[in-house]
Amino acid sequence: MGKKKDFISDVKQTRRLNGKTFIEQAAIDGTSFDLIAADVTDVTTKWHAFDDAMTAEQTLIDQLSVAVSQTKVADAAFEKEERKLAGKIKKSNGYTEGVGHRYDIIGEGEFIDIATSKSVLKLVQVPHGWEIEFNLHDFFSGVKIWRQRPGGVKTFLATDTRTPYVDNEAQVDGTKYSAFYLRGDDEVGKESDDANVKV
Repeated sequence: MGKKKDFISDVKQTRRLNGKTFIEQAAIDGTSFDLIAADVTDVTTKWHAFDDAMTAEQTLIDQLSVAVSQTKVADAAFEKEERKLAGKIKKSNGYTEGVGHRYDIIGEGEFIDIATSKSVLKLVQVPHGWEIEFNLHDFFSGVKIWRQRPGGVKTFLATDTRTPYVDNEAQVDGTKYSAFYLRGDDEVGKESDDANVKV
């Protein structure tokens, strides 16, 4: 005989809703089932404390979501400006490696406009499928690749951080691949032009 399901859910929001039903029903006829008034008062008080805590938690989650979004925008704006000014410094006649160390700008420092960037995909047929080549410019974290078969809808295929990605499934003529760049786990820039399979 299978194990019976616990009547109390392991999902907090469900426990919250079910708990509300429980205390409301207990207030109506709980005393008919051997509950005393003190029991009903106690469980009701505890549910309201749980409900208030859930509300406070959700408020913090919402605030965190807003803060994370604001941080991403501010980070991108600062990075864009820092790269622009670092480029000016490096082109200055007075620039030396020592200056670079002082400003901590030693490195290639390629300026990349994240908002307008889009990857370029190249398809290569190999015995075990199709290789999808891409360039991260030593800047992006990876690509998010999409595939669309002829007459079908575009679907997510894979995320990859090293080129090339290999699609091992057999493809038909006219299959299209496209991709977005990733910074961390975030999709950024514009969608690439389609790369078309020609069999």
